[in-house]
Amino acid sequence: MNSLKPAAAAFIEHDDKILLIQRSDNGKWSMPGGTMEYGESLTTCVVRETLEETGIQIQCTGMVGVFTDPLHRIEYDNGEVRQQFAIVYRAEYVAGEPTRSPESPRVEWIPRSDVLEVTMDPSQRMRLAWAMDHPDTVRLDPA
Repeated sequence: MNSLKPAAAAFIEHDDKILLIQRSDNGKWSMPGGTMEYGESLTTCVVRETLEETGIQIQCTGMVGVFTDPLHRIEYDNGEVRQQFAIVYRAEYVAGEPTRSPESPRVEWIPRSDVLEVTMDPSQRMRLAWAMDHPDTVRLDPA
């Protein structure tokens, strides 16, 4: 492992649908989000990334949880290996229409009942399941 970069994702539920993107790098579905840039907060990061990837403006309202499993690693074509470090926020829809981007060729409001059926990484499925099943509890990684 040679990299650890803070990332944020947004769990956005609106009219019993959840906003997901299909990633251009692997074709799998996920919550919108990305890595924090120097000079911004993680909350600012998730708002920016969501707008860039989806065309949707959001407002963060709380947290789903902290996900930092040291056994979950992402390997990139350039040889970089990152350990998972993600904070998932609960967010409200503010404005906008789903709009694709170079990072997300498909952006859709998916019915809550269908969300866990789409093709996604197991870590995304775990995060989404936690968000849907525990609306009033923040998940913390075990010590």
